[in-house]
Amino acid sequence: MKIAIHQPEHLPWLGYFDKMAKVDLHVFLDNVQYRKNYFQNRNRIETGWLTVPVITRGHISSQIKDMRIDNTQPWQRKYWGKLSQCYSKCPHYKNHSDTIKSIVMSDYEFLVDINYAFIDFFKRCFAINTPTILASDLTVNGNKSDIILDICREMKANTYLSGLSGRKYLDLKKFQEAGIGIEFHDYPNGGEPLSSLDYIMMMKG
Repeated sequence: MKIAIHQPEHLPWLGYFDKMAKVDLHVFLDNVQYRKNYFQNRNRIETGWLTVPVITRGHISSQIKDMRIDNTQPWQRKYWGKLSQCYSKCPHYKNHSDTIKSIVMSDYEFLVDINYAFIDFFKRCFAINTPTILASDLTVNGNKSDIILDICREMKANTYLSGLSGRKYLDLKKFQEAGIGIEFHDYPNGGEPLSSLDYIMMMKG
């Protein structure tokens, strides 16, 4: 079994889904520390950042799965307005706008809920059927390379498809000793827009 492991990012780029489509199982790494001002609660479009505000009090010790949205802010109207303004003239906007608006305007308590909703939406758009599970539902622990290895062992994976950044922190010797091969995913952009939103609005109906 070949697996990929990645944090549940907000509006992931095309390479995220390309990697997901090339494995037998995708694991959402939701039980690691939340990273402020990264791609977990925001992403960039042409007109600026689309951001889901989160309650950051105590975030230094909070895992991604436990981050709550700050619903005291009227963020959904602003978010949808910026998104709509950016893409309303794109050729496939009408094909997707109702679904995306429904995702944005739904009630959420946790950040991961809207992230998963968007990821499921993009999976449908790209016809990706790869099953997904949550790392928090497994009996795994550790940091960086160790938790990745634990997940691979628990899922009985024989191959781990890593992003290129894995070259910097994966303990290749431990994976070799465990009989788990590592492949590094290098997404060939080929001139396509990196944003998944850009792609479905401009290039895919």
